Amino acid sequence: AALYALQPGESRPETFTLTGVITQIDTPYSEDYRNITVTMVVGNMTDKPVMCYRLGGQGADDLAVGDTITVSGTFKNHNGTHEFAQDCTLDNVVKAQQPQPQTGDFALAAFAGVIVLAMSAALVLRRKKA
Repeated sequence: AALYALQPGESRPETFTLTGVITQIDTPYSEDYRNITVTMVVGNMTDKPVMCYRLGGQGADDLAVGDTITVSGTFKNHNGTHEFAQDCTLDNVVKAQQPQPQTGDFALAAFAGVIVLAMSAALVLRRKKA
């Protein structure tokens, strides 16, 4: 609420800490600058995204959409973009869980693997006969 109360060009000097889910990678991680810019959503406030501008800290190089992050820093409204300012830091990362294959998906992949092995064996036997 404090962030969205800021008028364009305004900032808050005190440090805030928020936890949210990354919805977008705005600027990929830069090895040169050791930071990344992401947008996150806090709670169910999808209509109030928060940009983390030039976010640095341990784990920033491996962030992805869906990860839950905790960020600390000062707030500003940069021409209508509500964001943590350049001084923000990554305090914590919880990686998004990768979807697990369904039983049917695994069975299909296993069956396809068996078919490929059988076809390879048939080719080897055919070559030996020739």
